[in-house]
Amino acid sequence: VAECLESLICGGPQNLYEALQLIYLYFVFGEHIDRFQVRSLGNLDRILGPFYLRDLAEGRYTEKQVRELLAYFLMQWASIDNYWGHPFYLGGTEADGESGINELSYLILDVYDQLDIPTPKIQLKISSNTPTAFIDKALDMIRRGHNSIVFLGEPGIRRALFGLGCTDEEVRDCAISGCYE
Repeated sequence: VAECLESLICGGPQNLYEALQLIYLYFVFGEHIDRFQVRSLGNLDRILGPFYLRDLAEGRYTEKQVRELLAYFLMQWASIDNYWGHPFYLGGTEADGESGINELSYLILDVYDQLDIPTPKIQLKISSNTPTAFIDKALDMIRRGHNSIVFLGEPGIRRALFGLGCTDEEVRDCAISGCYE
C-alpha cells in the first residue's frame, strides 16, 4: 500500500492496483473529507481496461490476481454499505461505433456474481451493439437474485444529451451518476 501511495503522489496510476486505489481514495476524500457525495465510481471497464491489458501483457498480474484485486475493491463498497449504494457502470459505445464491452467487463460481472453482494450497483449502458452474451450474463445474474443491476438505454441518453447541445464525444463519454440518472 505504501509503495502504491508513494507512486500516486508522484503521478497517475501505472497499473490496475494503483488505478483501483486512486478511485477508492477519490471516493474517501470526496465523501468523508470534502463532504461531497461521489455519485459514481465511473465507467470501470473502459477506465481500467488499458491497465488490465498492460498488467497481463507485462506479467505484473495473472487473471486470478486481477480477480482478487477486483473482489477486494468491490468488497470495500459492500462493507461500507452506503445507503445510496454507490454505482459504477460498464459498456457504452466507442468512437468507432463498436461496443465498449470488453474482456474486463465480463470479468467484473464474474467477480460481482461470485461475491453475491448487493452493492455497489452496476449500471449497464446498453445499445444495439452490446453483445447479447453480455446482456444474457447480466440477466442470468438477476434471475438468480443478483439484482443490483440497472440497464440504461444509450439511445435515450444520446437523444437527451444531443437535445442539450452536447457533442458526440461528450455523449459517448458521459458519466452516469447516481442510482438511475
